Amino acid sequence: MNIALSIFILSFGIITTIKAITKKKPMLLIFCVFFTIYLSLRPVLLALGYYNIYAYLNKSIDDYSEDGLMICLLYTLLSFLIFLLVYSRTKKTFKISRSDGSNDISVNSKINVFHFLQVILLVLSLTILPFYICFVFILCLMFYNIINFKRFGIYSNLLLCLFYYILLMFMLYFLSDDRRDWLVAIGAPIYIYLFVYMKSVVKIIIPGVLGLLLLIYVSVAFRSGGNIFNIDAVKDRAESIQSTLVVLEVETDFSIVYDDYLLLFDDRYSSVDYLYGLTLVKPFISFIPRELLPDKPETSSRLFPKYFNPPFYSVGGSEPVTLFGELYWNFSYFSLVIYAALGYLLGLIDNTYLRNKNNLLYSSLVLSLSLTGFHLLRGPID
Repeated sequence: MNIALSIFILSFGIITTIKAITKKKPMLLIFCVFFTIYLSLRPVLLALGYYNIYAYLNKSIDDYSEDGLMICLLYTLLSFLIFLLVYSRTKKTFKISRSDGSNDISVNSKINVFHFLQVILLVLSLTILPFYICFVFILCLMFYNIINFKRFGIYSNLLLCLFYYILLMFMLYFLSDDRRDWLVAIGAPIYIYLFVYMKSVVKIIIPGVLGLLLLIYVSVAFRSGGNIFNIDAVKDRAESIQSTLVVLEVETDFSIVYDDYLLLFDDRYSSVDYLYGLTLVKPFISFIPRELLPDKPETSSRLFPKYFNPPFYSVGGSEPVTLFGELYWNFSYFSLVIYAALGYLLGLIDNTYLRNKNNLLYSSLVLSLSLTGFHLLRGPID
C-alpha cells in the first residue's frame, strides 16, 4: 500500500510541477518542486527498500514505521491537495499602482512604495548577510532592467548581462562560502529565461541540464575544500557516480529532511508533545538577546535533535523538518487550515505576477521570493 501511495504522490507532484512551468507561475513552481523532490521522491525510495533511513547522521535509527509512513503520506497528500484546491480557486490579485515599478520612465518620476522597498532591501542585503533574499532580488532586478533597456540591441544587452554575471561569480568566489548564494546565482538566469523568454517547455531542457550540472559541480567543489577552480580536487571527490550522489545527498540534506519529518508520525516517539506554535513565535523575538530572554524558544531544527537525536543536539547539531513537519509538530492536523491560507497567499502573488509582468520591481521580487522559497520550505522558520 505504501509503495502504491508514494508512487502516486510522486507522479502527482511531477504533473503539477510541469503544469506550473507551462503556466509560468513562479510561487506554485517552487512549492511543487520542493514537494516532488523532498516529500515525494524520498518515500518512494524508502517504500521500495532502496534506501536506509538516516544514511549517515543518526545511526541509532536503522528502520522506520510502516504505519507511520502511511500516516505521513496521507497527511502530506491531503495538505498538498488542500493547498492546490485553494490556490486554483484564488482569482484575486494585489492592487499595484501603474507607477509602482513600471518600466515606463514617464510614470516613474516620483518616489513610490516599490522604490522605497528596493532601497530597504538593498540596505538589508548589505547589513544582514543571512538576508540573502535581498541579494537575489537585486540580481533579478538587474537582469530585468538590462534586458529591457531599449537603447542597445538584445545581443548587446545579453552580453552586458553575461559581463555582470561573471563579476557576480567572482564576487561570490571571494566573499561567500554559502551554498545557498551559489544556488540562487545559478538559478537566477534560468528563472529569467523560463519566465520571460521561454516559449516552449522543451526549450528549458538544455539550460536546465546545464544549470543542474553546474550546481552539482559547485556542490562537489564545496565538499572538496570550497575552491570551485580546483578541478583536480573535484575529480577526486566525484570519482564515481555513487560518490557524487553521496555528496549531493549531504549538500541537499535529501535523506535527513524527509526522515526527520517521518519520525514525527512514528508511534515510538509518541511521548514527544506538540509544540503548539512555539517555534513559529521565534522569528518575531529572534532579535532579543538570550541573556534578556533566557526562555526564548529554539528553532524546530534545534528542538528536533533535542528530542529525537540527543547526541547530535549535545554537539550543537540541527536537523530541518520542513515547513510541513514544522506545521504538523506545532498544530497536528489543525495545521491543514494553514495550507489553505498558504494556497490563497501564493495564488494572490502568482495572479498579480501574471497580470503585471511588465512591472519590473514586482516581477523581480516575486522571482526572488520563488528562488529563495526552497530555504523557507525546507525550514526552519526563523
